[in-house]
Amino acid sequence: MQVRNAINTNIIIVGLEDTLREAARRMSERGAAVVDPAEAGSHPRIVAMREVLHSVGAGQDPDAAERVADHLAPSTTFSALDWMLIQAAEAMVKVGLQHVVVVDGDETVGIISMRELVRNLTNR
Repeated sequence: MQVRNAINTNIIIVGLEDTLREAARRMSERGAAVVDPAEAGSHPRIVAMREVLHSVGAGQDPDAAERVADHLAPSTTFSALDWMLIQAAEAMVKVGLQHVVVVDGDETVGIISMRELVRNLTNR
């Protein structure tokens, strides 16, 4: 099965200056968000619940002082629409991430999570 058949095209978009609380509120249903491509630079960036948890666990204030820009995932993995799901899974494992941003040329078209990969690979 190809990535195009498993991606979530309803992408949660956050801004670099959004507070972590706002990002967490919007991410609560799916666990990760893509930084607004207009703000992210040449490649989309991602903020995941892991970064939010690390910040809150460290006692940082998600309402006032902490912005998305300061808590981006250290790296972002990309997939093309025509990749096989196993290729996306291998890319996640290689860099230790639980999400892959799916691109079509220069356009961000979706995101796929480890959960979605497993569900599709096991036909559940």
